[in-house]
Amino acid sequence: MSYFFFTDSYGHESLITCLSGQRHTVASNNNTRILSCSTDKSLRLWKIEANTQMVYRGKKASLSMECCSMVSLQNFVVGDAVGSLSLFAAAKKKPVFAVPVSVWGRSDGQNAHGVAENGEGKWVVSCAALPFTNVLASGSYDDCIRLWDVNPNNREKDGELLKSVNAIPVVGGVAAGMRSRWCRRGS
Repeated sequence: MSYFFFTDSYGHESLITCLSGQRHTVASNNNTRILSCSTDKSLRLWKIEANTQMVYRGKKASLSMECCSMVSLQNFVVGDAVGSLSLFAAAKKKPVFAVPVSVWGRSDGQNAHGVAENGEGKWVVSCAALPFTNVLASGSYDDCIRLWDVNPNNREKDGELLKSVNAIPVVGGVAAGMRSRWCRRGS
């Protein structure tokens, strides 16, 4: 079965930086979702069979949404050029949680992958979720792959819906995701 809705639907106003997709079950014919993010600071959830889309907006401080990954049909994560990871829920137009939790547009130093010498967050260039789990991996220019616990139901416990659980050091370079970028020391 082929779908032609991309030819007659409007979409992003700028470069698409990443795509992610998920189907609820292999036999499902009505739960296919494609997620796209762009340098226009928008995220779009395409409902393939219904020929519709939902538009989500990132933080105002974000320069560009660089990578995205579907955690489930209802939750997805986006990494951006200012160093934050944001968790979105399908029913909300804005992020429900973000790392870092910034104040007045400035980071408190707890960016997803640290802070560069100039005080800005390190660009999150890739992220990928293990399908149907709460595990997310993200990459940046900090010579490590970070693993995250994505738990949208954790608000009552400690409030952290995205929690860093491990950092795996990487020597050389890392390429991950549909739009692979090399993260290399000294580049």
